[in-house]
Amino acid sequence: MHRTAPSSSGADRREIDLARDETISYPVPKAAGLIGLSERRVWDLIRLGELRSFLTGGRRLIRRRDLQEWADQKVAEAQADGADNERTAS
Repeated sequence: MHRTAPSSSGADRREIDLARDETISYPVPKAAGLIGLSERRVWDLIRLGELRSFLTGGRRLIRRRDLQEWADQKVAEAQADGADNERTAS
């Protein structure tokens, strides 16, 4: 399952293919790289409750499913924002 998520600039798009990866969960640095964000931003998302994670063996991990859901949500938000912008421009 490919998902296209907008980058922070909105112009460049990054393909996220988590379905082919058999890893169940990722440490924060790996998760950050997969979704194209800095580690600091991922920690902020966790702290704010926007990205689910869990602690095990002293490590903070993020499930692949939670990364995919987060990316899907961001794509939906970007599409909704685009549709709202098109309506107001008419």
